[in-house]
Amino acid sequence: MSPKDLIEDNSKENSAKPPTSVPQDSVHQSIDNIVDSITSGQQLSQESVFSGRQDIESVKSGRLQTNQLNLMKNQIFGIEMPFDVISAAFASTVAIGGLMGYLKAKSTYSLIAGLVFGGVLGFGAYQTSVNPRNYYLTLGTSVVLGALMGYRALNSGKFMPAGLVASLSALMVIRFTVRYITDTNYIRK
Repeated sequence: MSPKDLIEDNSKENSAKPPTSVPQDSVHQSIDNIVDSITSGQQLSQESVFSGRQDIESVKSGRLQTNQLNLMKNQIFGIEMPFDVISAAFASTVAIGGLMGYLKAKSTYSLIAGLVFGGVLGFGAYQTSVNPRNYYLTLGTSVVLGALMGYRALNSGKFMPAGLVASLSALMVIRFTVRYITDTNYIRK
């Protein structure tokens, strides 16, 4: 038998089989709901996804009960924030610092580095605002920025501006390390 004959025989066998008993619409809706919840920063419980058609329809239409949905929220000392204020403030401080370095010392390196690092940190702040557990970009950028500016501060012997940025970066690294260890940013219901 040639490979072509095998393919034709296999297609005839598959077309003769009856369809499976699982409705494909509910499987696709369930997968769509899981993807939608992940992209919106929400976590669905297993019950709300797999307990039946009624739950799938309630997830699809957005009518979820509070016990079916666990939301991740940004909190600072127990106070809910609409976005990650600390990371956004750090990103803007780095970007403004680069601009100030350019205006005062005509340093294009300060401008480029400040805007690049500030932009990356700003995107990291957005990611952390959407999902508080997605802090890896901000953490990594803070480590790199802290190391570079710490090196510059040690070589120059001056605290401003490199020592200040290195200190702020170290605080951000400590913040996200504590978040990683204690996992206090996730509300469990």
